[in-house]
Formats: sequence, C-alpha cells, structure tokens
Amino acid sequence: MKIPPAPHRWRLTPRQAIAAQRRLASLVSAAPPARRPRTIAGLDAAFSPDGKHCIAGVILWDIESGSLVEKHVARRPLTFPYVPGLLSFREAPALLAALRKLRQTPDAIMCDGQGIAHPRRFGIASHMGILTGLPSIGCAKSRLFGERKVRRTTTRYVGGWDARSLGLGGWTLDAVHAYDPVTPDRVLRRRDGAQRGQRWPDDPNHRGHGLEHIGNGA
Repeated sequence: MKIPPAPHRWRLTPRQAIAAQRRLASLVSAAPPARRPRTIAGLDAAFSPDGKHCIAGVILWDIESGSLVEKHVARRPLTFPYVPGLLSFREAPALLAALRKLRQTPDAIMCDGQGIAHPRRFGIASHMGILTGLPSIGCAKSRLFGERKVRRTTTRYVGGWDARSLGLGGWTLDAVHAYDPVTPDRVLRRRDGAQRGQRWPDDPNHRGHGLEHIGNGA
C-alpha cells in the first residue's frame, strides 16, 4: 500500500506536536465515503519489553466474505515520549510501516484509539485517516469523559458514544475522518446485518491486536 508523505515531521517536541494536531484537525471530515467499504484494515500496537520499540499489527478483512485477506507486523524505534493526548506521534510510524506491507489498499481503516473524541479533536484514529487519506474509525477500549461548564449551545457532533447499550461489549465508536458518525454500523456489522456480540471474532481491530502481540514475542 502506498502512503503519501506525512504533513509534518516526526521528531517533534510535545508543544510542536500539539500545534500540528490543531492545524490538522481542520482537515478532518465526517462526510460519508463515496461507496460502501468492502475491505477494512484493523490496526493495533504494543511496545517491546525494554520500551524502545513500537510493534504494530495490521490485518486486512473482507467484509462481504468474512475472511482474512492479509496480515502483517512492523517494528519501529520509539522516538516520541509518552504524553497523554499525543499517542499518535508515538505509535503512528510503526502503524504506517505495517500498512505499507499491505499488497491491497483497504477501503477503510479501524484504529484502537479515539478520533474526534479528543481534547483537540484529533486522536490517533483521526491522525491515521489524514495520514493515509482513507476513511477511518476509532474503536477505543475506554471512554473519554469529564466535566465541563457549558457556556454556549452547540449542535456540533463532539465524539464517541458508549456502545454497551447496543451489546457491543463496551467499545467506544468514534467518527474520525471521512466516515458518517451516525452510521458506523455500516462497517461494524456482520455481513448478514446482525450486530456483533461482546467478543466478535471477526472484529478487524481485535485481530490486529493479536498480531502485535505475536510481533512482540508474547
């Protein structure tokens, strides 16, 4: 898979990374893709025991046939510190390296992380959508929440929702780039139209999570 050059440098200070997020957040679009995705790439990452490398896994899943098409692992040195809200600058280089190994370009990607449910509306899933130019969905294992005094009324969509009410096992689904926030189920459904259960073995993101542990030697 070919990926265009990143619109920023990777060796940045946290302050520079925050500035890049604010600049790129304006490029995120919640418009639906032109056609229904046939293939989706599930992405996840882990870190080496010595904390010096990021290991990323990617699987390419055919939604219509319910079959695995490709799977790859990539390993890259860590060059960015752990800073809450800046996860993508730590993991994205390895995720991109894994994506480049795909022989077929996916119609969409699914990331283990937030999209616009982020302090600067630019989580790792939004970032990966901008970097690849593909529709993307954030599928996080935890909810982003807090308290804030509302000083004005807005109708703007602000991010994820707790999926447990729909029997999705507590995942938070988040529109991140070029994907309709109202209908993420167009990807996250079995091909017979049924919603997945708490542990759907065909979940592309779950399979990618397993791959990065293989790459880590776990």
